[in-house]
Amino acid sequence: MSNYSYVAVDSGGVETRGTLEVPDQSQALRRIKEMGLFPTKVFAAQERPTLPLRSRRRRTAPKAKLRLRFTLAHGRVRPATLAIFTRQLATLVEAGMPLLRGLPSLQQ
Repeated sequence: MSNYSYVAVDSGGVETRGTLEVPDQSQALRRIKEMGLFPTKVFAAQERPTLPLRSRRRRTAPKAKLRLRFTLAHGRVRPATLAIFTRQLATLVEAGMPLLRGLPSLQQ
């Protein structure tokens, strides 16, 4: 069994940190959700979570701009709502959660 540290948020928005002894990261995510928390970061206890640094980014050729339009039955998605969604999705991906597992969490 490995130790996994986590950072999670409860339904009231209060951040909680802790450590779990579980076989793998998916078990850690499941256990955190069972506790009624929303995991934002989950990492092996001996590791330190790393945040991307601007100096570490690769310099690539400029990409063509992609315009996305999100529409609903009642009109457009507000930019503030879209910003919150993308920030939460980025946090889940940084925590190591697979994209297909993170999207349903954000839908809820």
